[in-house]
Amino acid sequence: VTGVQTCALRSVKEDIKNIGRFKRIKATAVFGRQPFALQKAELKQKSHVVIGTPGRVFDHIERGTIALDQIKYLVIDEADEMLNMGFIEQVEQIIKKLPKDRVTMLFSATLPDAVKNISLKYMKTPIDVEIKATGITTDEIEHSLYKVSENDKISLLTDVTVIENPDSCLIFCKTKDGVDMVCTHLKSLKYKCDKIHGGMEQDDRLEAMNAFRKGEFRYLIATDVAARGIDVENIKIGRASCRE
Repeated sequence: VTGVQTCALRSVKEDIKNIGRFKRIKATAVFGRQPFALQKAELKQKSHVVIGTPGRVFDHIERGTIALDQIKYLVIDEADEMLNMGFIEQVEQIIKKLPKDRVTMLFSATLPDAVKNISLKYMKTPIDVEIKATGITTDEIEHSLYKVSENDKISLLTDVTVIENPDSCLIFCKTKDGVDMVCTHLKSLKYKCDKIHGGMEQDDRLEAMNAFRKGEFRYLIATDVAARGIDVENIKIGRASCRE
């Protein structure tokens, strides 16, 4: 399984372990910002599923620490995101190293030409499976856009929170440093808030999300990647974006 989000990789690993616990399925996650030697030692033990980011997976392949001869399935998740982040060439390098006799599955929210070309190039008679939305909710959402200079973002964000006075609010930032900065600023104003981003441990992110759902604090600051796929009811301000 190849993906781009560290937090998502850990989540997939836990899901596979839970689904396969009665069959004793062992999953290993490999990604950057974790010691290579630790992953190498884990891969020496029998792993049924390896989940990883393209760069670290290819690194293990090049060093011979992942056995490829028994691979039967390749799952490429969020292919369009990997294209946007410049990882698609590494994905192709990985594909070329794998046994040709395998099942390949590719998941993507959109299908740009580069992603479609990969499916046609490396998959035998690929079948498109499209899941259509059951309903459109955007008509029920009020959208507002403020164009503001970089130096005035925090001030405007503070003004918006005062005017709107939301019971719950999600604030998205582009980077984890931005998340830390906004969270520190709001806490200095005595706002009840917390944060989630890819630099945090999975347990800490889950704890923050659960507390937000329970209404223990009003403002959750997050990176787009860390907050992908979250479901929280009764959000008053769904996206107050503070991009660097």
